[in-house]
Amino acid sequence: MKDYNFIVQDVVKDLFVGFAIVHQSNKRCVLRAISQDQDKEFDNILRRAWLVTLSMADSTLDYIRDGQLKQLKELVALEKTNNQLTNFCQRTLNKKGHLDFAKTCFYYVIVWNLEKVCDDYKYICEMLSEKGAKMSKESLMFFKEANKFLRDYYELFYSFDLKGLNKLNESKRALIAKGHRLVGMKKGAEAIMLNHLTDVVLKTSDFSASMIALNTD
Repeated sequence: MKDYNFIVQDVVKDLFVGFAIVHQSNKRCVLRAISQDQDKEFDNILRRAWLVTLSMADSTLDYIRDGQLKQLKELVALEKTNNQLTNFCQRTLNKKGHLDFAKTCFYYVIVWNLEKVCDDYKYICEMLSEKGAKMSKESLMFFKEANKFLRDYYELFYSFDLKGLNKLNESKRALIAKGHRLVGMKKGAEAIMLNHLTDVVLKTSDFSASMIALNTD
């Protein structure tokens, strides 16, 4: 069994950005914030969380295309980084709120949802690295489309346009229908992967309401 001290160190390293252990015993652990400008860092950390998620999405597809399914385990580290970054954002929002305080709850929903989206990519990586599967061109195309849907929301988050959001909401329906159709056609690991990708599309579309609120005076 892993030593208690090492377990605590792993948790701090994986989840608590901006903190360090300053005292640790078998009964007590003291953390201290080492970042002095957490409010100012929030927006940078949130963007990093987006970019880590997008990187994991694209890299997962690349590994699958290249037949490097065993190596998908390496990408799980990106999900841990996402957890660390989103945890920092949630702590900041819970402790002090956003600089635009009235919109704190909407930022929290964005952060929370972003962590959940990244989880689906982690599940795909873990599942395929263990079970393996040969993916059809149709499934790989759906993977690409789901990734693009996520990236389009990222770009819209930083350059909001209501017409663009409406267009994405329209494409959502087609993607969900395609995902359900493919899940019904495929079997085994391929069907599980497609189900997770359909969840990615659904969870990504959940950004919509909060994004509208963030861009409404």
